[in-house]
Amino acid sequence: MSDRDDGVPSSIGGTFYVVVNIYVRLGPHLLILKRAKGSGRNSGRWTVPGGFVEPGEEPEHAGLRELREETGLQPSGLDLVGVGRADGRRDGADALFIAYACQSPTSEIAISDEHDMSRWILPTDYLAECFPAGAVERLRLQAPRQFELLASLKNSLEQYLDWLRIPRR
Repeated sequence: MSDRDDGVPSSIGGTFYVVVNIYVRLGPHLLILKRAKGSGRNSGRWTVPGGFVEPGEEPEHAGLRELREETGLQPSGLDLVGVGRADGRRDGADALFIAYACQSPTSEIAISDEHDMSRWILPTDYLAECFPAGAVERLRLQAPRQFELLASLKNSLEQYLDWLRIPRR
């Protein structure tokens, strides 16, 4: 694997980038963050902490780094929840999504400038709120590029619920 000039790693099968999502629990609750207005992609949307894996960085270290940068939290480690992919999401490059989970030592969150709110909610409420019946399919028809992100996030969240053995609604 070699790096292109723009920092996107390349492989024999084409280019790809790696994104980590971190599901942070406090008891039965899940931490979600609202992207700040004007923060670029996904502005104003609720999501879990996460971000890009830098070239040469281990995915788990990227997850810990993103969690610290976005929330101030520093858990001792992360548990692997699942892996998924999305086709041609950014500049034609495929995305590999790696989902991790951890237990938060505190409810105190120091959110970064990338976000303007945080909430602790039940994971099933997040699935119902962010992915109501038919929403992902409607998005596929109306905004194919955003569809890939939401479909990957929904898949990642479903893997997390399965990992926790929480029935989906």
